[in-house]
Amino acid sequence: MNQEPQYSAAWYPDPTHRFEFRYHNGQAWTGDVSVDGNRFLDPLPSPATTGFAGLPFQPRESIAGAMAALVLGICSVLVGWVPFLCFLSAIGAVVGLALGIAVLRRDAGLRRSGGEVSRGHGYAVAGVVLAPLGLAVTVVGVWLTVVVLREVDRFTNVGAHHTEIVSCRVSDGVATARGTITNDSRSPRSYHLNVEFDRADTSVRLNSGSVSVDDVAPDESVNWTVTASVTTGSGAPDDVDCTVREVTGPVPFGTS
Repeated sequence: MNQEPQYSAAWYPDPTHRFEFRYHNGQAWTGDVSVDGNRFLDPLPSPATTGFAGLPFQPRESIAGAMAALVLGICSVLVGWVPFLCFLSAIGAVVGLALGIAVLRRDAGLRRSGGEVSRGHGYAVAGVVLAPLGLAVTVVGVWLTVVVLREVDRFTNVGAHHTEIVSCRVSDGVATARGTITNDSRSPRSYHLNVEFDRADTSVRLNSGSVSVDDVAPDESVNWTVTASVTTGSGAPDDVDCTVREVTGPVPFGTS
C-alpha cells in the first residue's frame, strides 16, 4: 500500500505546481498556498487526480517544457552550422537549455519534498546535454556566415576601375575580344568580366564569354582576352561588336 511521506508542519514546494509553496500541517496538505510571500487559499485537487504519496501526476506543461528543450537541442545541432540560420539556432539552443534546466530544478524540488520527478525528466536531461553541443556547432555556422559575407562583398564591391577594348575580331566563326582593365582604387582588386558579342551595328547578341583577372594592383592595367563561337545557322558573320557588359568581383567560391 502506498503511504504518504511523513512531513513536519511547514511550507513546502507546492506539489500541484500551481503555486510556489503549499502548507503541510504534518498530517495532510492544506489549501494554504503562497507566492512571493503572498498567501492565498487554493482548494486541494480531488483524489482522482492524485498519484503516489498523495501528489498529483505531473502537469502537461512540465512535459511540454522538457519536450521543447529536447526538440530545440536537436534542431540547434542539426541547423547550427548553416550560415545565417545559425543565429536562430543559437537562440533556440539557449531557450532549450533554459527550459531543460527549469524542468530539472523543479524535479529536484519534488525530490526534496518526497515526490517523484516529472515524466519529461529524461527529455529535459537530453535537451540540457544537446543545447551546449548546438551552441558549439553554431560557432561553425557563424564562421561560415562570415566567409559567405566576405565572398559576397568581394563580388559586389568592385571599386573604381575602367576597361578598354583594344581589338574585336572574327576568324573561322570564333570571335576574340582583347582589352585591358585598370584598377583605379587604392587596394588590390580581382575582377570577373562578362563580354558580349553582337552582330556588327545591331543589337543581335550572338554569344558571350567571361574571364577572371586576379590581383590587380592599384593603378595597374592588366590585359585580358575573351573568345566565343559566333557561328549561327546562317554561318559566321564577317564582323562583330564586342562590349564589356558587366564587371564584378571574383565569383564567390570560384564557381562560374
